[in-house]
Amino acid sequence: MKRVVKNGGVLLITTSAGNKKEDVFHEKTRGWCFSQESLRKMGSLNEFSPFEYEKSEKSILSSDKWFSRIDTYYTGDPESEFYRKQIKRLDYLPVGIKLVK
Repeated sequence: MKRVVKNGGVLLITTSAGNKKEDVFHEKTRGWCFSQESLRKMGSLNEFSPFEYEKSEKSILSSDKWFSRIDTYYTGDPESEFYRKQIKRLDYLPVGIKLVK
């Protein structure tokens, strides 16, 4: 993707990040949860700003707005981490990476 962005152009990537030192495949969503180190390498980022997973997780879990927007597809599925909105921790967080070429 970086190859086709014009000089001075911006590339925005969204993905998931986990709180592990290694990448983990999340079977339920069939997607990868990347470690912060993998995110840094993917973007070839010399100035990577690591984030505080626990602080971000706590902020999301204390958000009434976030809870109100969880789709019933997840809250109604007994196999989902979000079943009946009984969520104590997040297996992964959404993250965005901004690259300027």
